[in-house]
Amino acid sequence: LWGVPTQMLLGVLIGTPIFLWLGISLSGSLILALSIAMSSSVVIVNITRSPKRATNSMTEEALLGWSLVQDLVGVALAALILTVFGTSETSLVMAIGGLFSFAAIAVIASKILPKVLRAVRWERDLFLIYSISFGLVLAAVGTVLFDIPMALAGFIAGLTINQSRDTDEVRKAILPFRDLFAVLFFVVVGTLIQPSQLSDAWPFALLILVMMVLLKSLPTILIAKLGKMNATPFHLGVGVSQIGEFSFVLGSVAYSQNAITLTQYTGLLLAVVISITGSTILVRRQKVQKQ
Repeated sequence: LWGVPTQMLLGVLIGTPIFLWLGISLSGSLILALSIAMSSSVVIVNITRSPKRATNSMTEEALLGWSLVQDLVGVALAALILTVFGTSETSLVMAIGGLFSFAAIAVIASKILPKVLRAVRWERDLFLIYSISFGLVLAAVGTVLFDIPMALAGFIAGLTINQSRDTDEVRKAILPFRDLFAVLFFVVVGTLIQPSQLSDAWPFALLILVMMVLLKSLPTILIAKLGKMNATPFHLGVGVSQIGEFSFVLGSVAYSQNAITLTQYTGLLLAVVISITGSTILVRRQKVQKQ
């Protein structure tokens, strides 16, 4: 467990000064550095499900565990950054108080939801409606009452729902929708990339990709070796060597708050597409016998 926070803090602490040196604001630099430190949980799940995967069972377990801890640590860091450096006119004390209040509500909600779902387990329609409504209401509470960015509040609501074993049936029911939204995610990213910005955005996209390798992939491989993990270091490092939906959310928030420019935002989107494509291809290399 110590390896994931180490990898993420390393990425933020080294990545932030680099972006500051490029003239990006402190809030924008922190958000971009955290975006690079994060990986796409959706991509990691798909890697472990792919029939063409070359990962063994121990590596797949490590990837899923790594992704889960990344989400938890990443949400906490993102909420802290957006609270302290956000553009909201709310005072710092009130913002931090609201953040902790929403976190407490999310924890309480994660305890209540399983009981509600068990009560309507045999009503499939109600079971699904209650689950989705629960997440939407929780996200709305975070956005409206506590002034948390909608994208981040929605992400936290999703994590809250996923913490319960009773939502396994929900995940199975909405699996086709999840795959559909995964496709729509790429479509949305593609539509947001403006051709007029490509020539200027490529250098920034390449910088993000290089930083991703140096600050995430290589440290992850090193941590796997030093920690004597049963996972294959190469596959673990390559499996997390991408940025996806959470980085897209953070980048969108930063751009909406004018913390980064359109060119930098476009570069981040390019890095999302390239890194996901490259990671899913490279993780198939060096095939080993599955355990």
